[in-house]
Amino acid sequence: MIDLGHWTAKVEFIDNSIGFIYCITNKIDGRRYLGRKLIQFKTSKKPLKGNKNRRRGTKTSDYMTYCGSCIELQEDIKKLGKENFVFEILQWCGSKLELNYAEVKHIVDANAIFDKNYYNQYLGCRLRNKK
Repeated sequence: MIDLGHWTAKVEFIDNSIGFIYCITNKIDGRRYLGRKLIQFKTSKKPLKGNKNRRRGTKTSDYMTYCGSCIELQEDIKKLGKENFVFEILQWCGSKLELNYAEVKHIVDANAIFDKNYYNQYLGCRLRNKK
């Protein structure tokens, strides 16, 4: 099992997950924020002296302490305190394509961009299926 930090999961962790879709809810006014977060990401370093290939690896992200990318949400968390927010994992995803698609789907299904009960103001989307 993976350490989730301040996150609570509504669904069971899947072993090959690279990230998750989350919802942060303000307990005071009920506003929500939908987003995605990678658990690990790929790194690339310069090649060692005498070699040509870059050194590749993975690095764990800051997901355990992450509080969303929305500036308005971050200001509210600072002002009201982290204890006044609920951090929930809605879905685990096994690929970047699935992660990006699921985020867009959750935001569109909730009509979050146009609903004043959501912090979401922006929907960026790049989907590419490598077959």
